[in-house]
Amino acid sequence: MELFRARGDVERGFLIRSYNWKDLVEVRPGSVRLLVLSPNTRLIRSTLQLLLTLVPAVVLIVPWRIIYFAVASALPRGTFFLWLSSSIIIFFGLWAPLMFGVFYLFDHLTISLQARGAKPVASLTVTEVRLGRFRHNLKTIVEPLVSVKTLEREAVLTVLSTRKRLDFALRPQWKQQA
Repeated sequence: MELFRARGDVERGFLIRSYNWKDLVEVRPGSVRLLVLSPNTRLIRSTLQLLLTLVPAVVLIVPWRIIYFAVASALPRGTFFLWLSSSIIIFFGLWAPLMFGVFYLFDHLTISLQARGAKPVASLTVTEVRLGRFRHNLKTIVEPLVSVKTLEREAVLTVLSTRKRLDFALRPQWKQQA
């Protein structure tokens, strides 16, 4: 069984913003299902992500404080303010990428736990796959498992994964269709 983070439309842009995606695609031998996270699972996930923003800050603040006191006593007053302003810029320049890295790592490590709190809404038949680098578009035919008014008969999903992992997971379905 393979799990992929999914979105019900086509996502465009340079950065992948998967930290707010609430759908999962579950690929099993012979079946592909769309799972939607429950509200409780989404609340727990977003709360933990909020708390995880503190991890990069702590990781950066501890060495910065040590260096700050060492440099503060050695530098003259004029160059100290230059050093302080540049170190604050460097801190926030490192904090943002580390924060998003922690988000993606957290998402990757806990996706199977999140799938336990998700419910299957539809069975999917993949008709076309457009592989990108990390975002892939799947054209699917949707067969609802529960009565949901928002599901259409055909849908395009954006899936977050590496190209090889998605290709390997979907390959048995492609051999059956051919």
